Parts: sequence; structure tokens; C-alpha cells
Amino acid sequence: MLDMPPLPPQQSRFTRPLLALALSPAWADPQQGGTPFQTTGGASNASEGGYSPVPGGRSIFDDILDPGGMTPVNYCPAPSCDPCDPSGPASIGSGSGANLGAGNPIHLASGNKYRRETDLPALPGPMGLEIVRHYNSTLAAPELPLGILGRGWRLSYETELAVFDQAIHILQADGSRVFFARTGADTLVAHDPAFGRLALSGSPTRPEAFRWHWPDGCTLDFDGRGRLLQILSPEGHFLTLTRGPRGELLRVTDPQGRSLVFEYAPRDSSGFRGVVAIDSPVGRFTLAHQNERTAPGLANLIAVTNPEGSVRRYHYGADETEFAPHLPHHLTGISVESETGPVRIATYDYDMRGRATLSVRGLPLRRDEHGQSVPGTGIEQVTVDYPERGLTAVTNSLGERTTYRHTTINAGFRLIEVIGPGCASCGPTNRRYAYDALGRMVEETALDASGAPVATTLTRYDALGRVSARGRRSYVDG
Repeated sequence: MLDMPPLPPQQSRFTRPLLALALSPAWADPQQGGTPFQTTGGASNASEGGYSPVPGGRSIFDDILDPGGMTPVNYCPAPSCDPCDPSGPASIGSGSGANLGAGNPIHLASGNKYRRETDLPALPGPMGLEIVRHYNSTLAAPELPLGILGRGWRLSYETELAVFDQAIHILQADGSRVFFARTGADTLVAHDPAFGRLALSGSPTRPEAFRWHWPDGCTLDFDGRGRLLQILSPEGHFLTLTRGPRGELLRVTDPQGRSLVFEYAPRDSSGFRGVVAIDSPVGRFTLAHQNERTAPGLANLIAVTNPEGSVRRYHYGADETEFAPHLPHHLTGISVESETGPVRIATYDYDMRGRATLSVRGLPLRRDEHGQSVPGTGIEQVTVDYPERGLTAVTNSLGERTTYRHTTINAGFRLIEVIGPGCASCGPTNRRYAYDALGRMVEETALDASGAPVATTLTRYDALGRVSARGRRSYVDG
């Protein structure tokens, strides 16, 4: 067993509900019904024009209070990626807490439904091009600004930055957030050192550019309005994002010289005016949206067609065939086209507050007249309920119940305890967790069937937030 110094006392710092940082492309045109940059937090940079994906839509960063008063950070259940990892080029992840996901997955603290769709896996070579889309139901509310792909969806390169008086917020492509506080005129540090540091050039009140330094040596460059321009790997490879006069993303070019080229709907379109096609080295991907302004679900991404003609269709709460009319932009299912017609491959449901309550492969469980489950339904089904603040219960496809206790530490959701059998897509169960003041896991304790401790894994971190040591403590008779 590794000999480790004493752990610091366990600290739980509860935060007040924060204001959700909501972003949209920096191209909202006041002449087209957009609104200029405005925040309640004393923003120091201002929008200079452009146009919104939907006429009359919101523009760049706005503070929107999260429904239900939950801290709206780190919606992705598991840490994501770095630029050198195939899981994504512009998201550093969501911290070092325990897995709070279940189902496909559902975030068990916030109720966020997260979905990752890969249209084009990363091409060979350093930082090879990819087309990966991230959906977050908590970013799909109609009062929130749009991304370039449609309501609730973000491209894997769609990481953006917002400036406030004493802080900077970054909304990552996967939907998770990073907060930086000023430590000097031109340097800011993250709320957790594992997220790196941020340097700015120009006046502190009117910055000209930002560089986000990751602990692994990767850097992300943003312009003065928070738009991502370049990703540089530690080996010197760089990926470039080319933007138009209104800040719209036109092209992404990888170190091998390959490009993704983005086509937008006409500016005079009465519906969605974001990306409708992406030309790639392997062919053209087309995106279809709900463009009928008199129907619910305006700007929903409803279908993606790949170069071979295969189609994936997306269903939302207000669709005629669905069951959540009060949530017109919440993803309720996915279908694929086959020779015999559409085949449902996933179904989701939500409560009245918009929290996800169901995730199942294919169709939800149905029973015949004899009470037997209908074949092909209820596969890996997970149902979720939220009996009280800080407590979530998951029921698996066998009817077995698992409880999750959670809290917020350093502006991030953290799992405190999970008891029960779990599910096919759940993380480890019968565990208890402890964190330091930064929300980093310092203890993971395995429990037996009676809840008594069996063994504890202890973790230490260095000044950059990297794991520096691990140890194990065993128990006899609890």
C-alpha cells in the first residue's frame, strides 16, 4: 500500500444557485431582430452585430436563471476530453467527481438529458477533423440562445467564452462550463487548477484576445469577443477555425490541410438560419430543421443525412407522435431509416420541470394481456425520479431501485453516496465519496451489502490538479 500523507479535512462548500451562462453564435443582428450583448453580471465586451439563427432570436451571452434553481454547471455526466483525445477537440471535461450518469445518459443531479452523436469519427492524423454533435436538454429551453446546429445542439468545435467584471465563463462544446477568476491584469485561474489558466492580451476592460492553457500543454485561442479561432497541441499541430464577418463559423481546417465547410440557410429565411450542410473530405452531410414558425419546436434539428444517404431522425416533446407538449425542444427519441421504414432506437421522457425521467433503447416497456413484457421493448430501460433535493432514485429494467445522494461543491455537482444494484449503464454502486474544497475526489469508499466500508481509495493532486498519488485503506469488520 502506498504510504500517503494525511488527507486534509473534508470540506463541503455549498454554493448558491448560479446564473446559467447561455450562449449563441456571435452573429445576432439588431437589424434582424437580434438583441445586443447584455448581461446582469457587468459584462465588459459588447456584441458588434451579425445575425441570429432564428429571426428575433437572442444574441451572444445572456444570463438566464436555471429552472428549479439548480446550479447549472457540468451537465455532462462524465469528464470529456482534450484536443489529443478522440472524445473531443474543444472540451477539457467536467471535473474529477464520480459518475453521475445513468441511461443514455441522464445527469442524475440536474436532470439534464445528454446525447452525443458522431457523424464523422476523427480522421487519421493529429487532431483529425470530426463531426460530433452534443445535445443537452438544459440548453434547449426556448428562452435560451441557439447554437449553429439547432436548439440544444452544439458542434464539438463550438466552445465559447464570455467576459464579466471579475470573471470569465467558458461554455464548452459538450455543455459543461469552466469559470475563471482574475488574479492579475492579464491572467485568470480556473476554479479548479485541472482546468488550466487563461491569459488575455489588450486592455483588461476591452481584451483583444484570450489564450486558454490546458495542463497537458494544449492551448485554445479566442478572439476578443470569445469566439474560438485555433487549437494548438503540445506537439505544435494546430487546428484552425475560419469565421465570417459576423463571426459565423465558415471552415475548420486540421493540421493535414483537410477542411469542414459550413453552409448556412439564407439570411432572409423565415425559419432556422444556422448550418444546413457540412462539406467534409468524405462527402456532404445535410441537416434538416423545423422551420415552420407557427408550429412548436422552431429550430429543432429533426434529421441528419450522411453522404451515403442514411438518415437519423430526432423527435421532440411537441411532435405529434410524442408525449411532452410542454417541452417542445426536449429530445424524446431517435429513429433511423430502414428498408421497411423508420426504426426507433432510443426514447426519453421528462417531468413537468423538464428533468429527464426515462431512457430506454428502442421503445419503452410494454406488457401484453398476460402481463408479460412485449419482446423488443424496455431494453436497458432506466426510470428516474427526484423525491427531494439532493436525492435521486433510479429504477432499472428489472424493477430494482438505486438511490443517489449528491450536492454541489465549488460550483459543480458531486455524488456523495450511491446505494443499490445500479443498471446496465450506471457507474459503480455501493460507494461513498469525499471531496476537497475544489470538488476533487479524495476518497472513494466501497461498501458491503449492509453499508459498512470495505476499502477506501485515496487520491492526491499536484498544484496543476493532476493526480500525484493514490493509496488504499482496507477495513476489517467495517
